Amino acid sequence: MPNWKIVIPVYFTLLFLIRYYDFFYLYQPVRPVGMGGGYEPTFISFTLYNYALKVLFYVFKFLAIAVILTGGIFLEGNKNKTEMVSINDLLLLAALTEFVFLTAEVTKIVYLTFILPNYTIDDYENFFPLSLFSLLGIDRSSNFAYLFQSLNLFELIYIISLIYGLKKLQYPDDMKAVPVTLFSYGSMLLIWILLVTYFTI
Repeated sequence: MPNWKIVIPVYFTLLFLIRYYDFFYLYQPVRPVGMGGGYEPTFISFTLYNYALKVLFYVFKFLAIAVILTGGIFLEGNKNKTEMVSINDLLLLAALTEFVFLTAEVTKIVYLTFILPNYTIDDYENFFPLSLFSLLGIDRSSNFAYLFQSLNLFELIYIISLIYGLKKLQYPDDMKAVPVTLFSYGSMLLIWILLVTYFTI
């Protein structure tokens, strides 16, 4: 596994660059007039109120994923009697796999910058690449919008990456990483999607 001292700074640096470009060069040009009371965001306000909140969110997400996978391994019973993978390695795995979703953000930047340069605020807000939301043309106001947004190719690649990483770390000789990941992360993801969908109905 790569060194976390490299992976984490690289991830959050890329996150900053992507979020900065997205906010100032994609969102701001099409932001509805009057939104925000005429307040013009600055570099400092962006860093404090946009990027910093994202960092806190992802730190919590990495911890949550590591704890969820640890629970899955524990419930599986570690029947091979191998040494249980450390929480630090699982945190690193969570950070590594999160690069998949950065790819989705880069896809958005490339598409709206070069392919659809005359986009509108609706195009910006409804851009969910390679998802059932986009493929089926679901309206953003639909009660099931979040459900279809969550069913996308990047989420599938993310899950496959978690399975591959867990296999390398804990189950090198069999395929137990598949049921462990699907039972732990998969079930939590399903519950989260259903909860969000329920509260939007």
